[in-house]
Amino acid sequence: MGANPSSLKDGPRFPVENVSREDCQKFLEKVNARPGTATAFGMKGRFVLPHEDEWEYACRGGKGNQEPFSFGGVLNGKQANCRGDLPYGTETKGPNLSKTSMAGSYEKAYPHPWGLYDMHGNVAEWCDSKRKHDKGNSVVRGGSWVNPGYNCRSASRYEEAPDKRGHNIGFRVAFRPD
Repeated sequence: MGANPSSLKDGPRFPVENVSREDCQKFLEKVNARPGTATAFGMKGRFVLPHEDEWEYACRGGKGNQEPFSFGGVLNGKQANCRGDLPYGTETKGPNLSKTSMAGSYEKAYPHPWGLYDMHGNVAEWCDSKRKHDKGNSVVRGGSWVNPGYNCRSASRYEEAPDKRGHNIGFRVAFRPD
């Protein structure tokens, strides 16, 4: 759907970053306009940015997990690509890659209950916010490789202008049935 906008072009298995929320919406419009893409899992619908509550539900792997992370209560850069030198919880300092990592690099040691990759760290992800007080800004979830562990928690969120691009902000798509 065009050239890869990433500022860190390490290969096809790395996350796309350096995209604004507006870029994401344009991409999704193109995807949804392609013949045959309006059907997934045998259902008709469309691809969207997830609402932030959908994102958090997926990140946690369902309602039952109240831990800060899908894999438990600590994060130090060994469990996900974040600032390992600024850990969360009782962990000691861990590695700090200072760039994105290949998708799924941490999943063998710290698997997500639903098989999703990199919900914590690597790149933060644009979401579609339903909150009325988000004064023109858009929600970003998940933290990234530049964030300390605290900002990579399932509940962590921040807002950016919808035209903001960054080497640590990407997106994840969701399928919304009609």
